[in-house]
Amino acid sequence: MKKSKNKIIYILLAIILLVILALILFKNFNQSQKFYLNSEYYNSKGIVKIDSKKVKELQNNKTSYLLFTNNLYCTFKIPCETIFEEYSISNNVEILNIPFEDFKNTEFYNNIKYAPSVLIIKKGKLIAYLDANSDRDYNKYQNIEDFTKWINSYIKRN
Repeated sequence: MKKSKNKIIYILLAIILLVILALILFKNFNQSQKFYLNSEYYNSKGIVKIDSKKVKELQNNKTSYLLFTNNLYCTFKIPCETIFEEYSISNNVEILNIPFEDFKNTEFYNNIKYAPSVLIIKKGKLIAYLDANSDRDYNKYQNIEDFTKWINSYIKRN
């Protein structure tokens, strides 16, 4: 009797573990899927300035877009705004821009404490961002090919 009870417990634990693993894989699969930005962001406007009120509106409307937050100064050898602008113009993808001081008034500030950064937003949710405090993202700030590859690993282009 005790052996069959233990067997049932092991089977239940295995099933629970498999369900948890399946949920984790499904969540990661959905997040890693490439997606389209909202159609209005496929244009040649380049970088467009907005404020925290507009960011909140976009978030509430579950909009998909790219958001660049910047400081008044840049410590990079090549100003990263130059890289982002080049990507934006050459790929006909509008990037919204908010000064970091105003960015602090958004929900995204809970996750991103350093600027400059580019955020990839899917349906109002943060999917990925460049970390100004991380060496692994340095080339994406300084090299148009690396930045383009990073963006294009998340979004589809028209």
